[in-house]
Amino acid sequence: MKESQSIISVFNVAIGLLLVFNNVHSDSQWQNETIPSCKGQTFCENVANYPFDAVKKIISKHSLLKNYSNLDMVEPLKPTLPMHSEYGTKLCQSIEKIIFPKTAENMNNEWSYVLNTDDVVQGVHIEKCVNEGKRCSSINGLARGYITVCKQRYVHNQLLGLQKGGSYTYQQFRFPSNCYCYIEYVGPDIRLVEVADFQNKSSDIN
Repeated sequence: MKESQSIISVFNVAIGLLLVFNNVHSDSQWQNETIPSCKGQTFCENVANYPFDAVKKIISKHSLLKNYSNLDMVEPLKPTLPMHSEYGTKLCQSIEKIIFPKTAENMNNEWSYVLNTDDVVQGVHIEKCVNEGKRCSSINGLARGYITVCKQRYVHNQLLGLQKGGSYTYQQFRFPSNCYCYIEYVGPDIRLVEVADFQNKSSDIN
């Protein structure tokens, strides 16, 4: 009887040590992996192998993070802003929405995990160009010698990010903020130059 109890005790200790080892491994494994990034963007909302265990451990140690919420306060959003409205005409079409990033690019151009779970919620208002690099609407061609192009502007938002070693800190992350029309003067209109050359050649002939 005593022998069987001893065997069970040893078995339980072994299982306990195995569980501890697995927990340590799962918490630290993400530190050796490449942080997921999304090509063509400065953030990712869905990533594989997000370190939920590490974030839960942080929350358990810091009770102030329980039910932490950091949401941008904005007016009710429309998925796509209309090009024409009672307020005028947009020069560049854009999309507005609230995102909840899991990873993002910080101001050091490095990707980092952002704390975003059921307990810690961080939402960022963004506005992205629909046709970045394309000509602006309405005013393109109205002013001779000028070209227009839609460009994306970015800002840095302060969010709680995960650090190597299992700690967290505030970091400045880069997000798209608005789409604007860039106007550049490239010189006299080509058509005007061609007309002037034609008139000069005609006068020479006469």
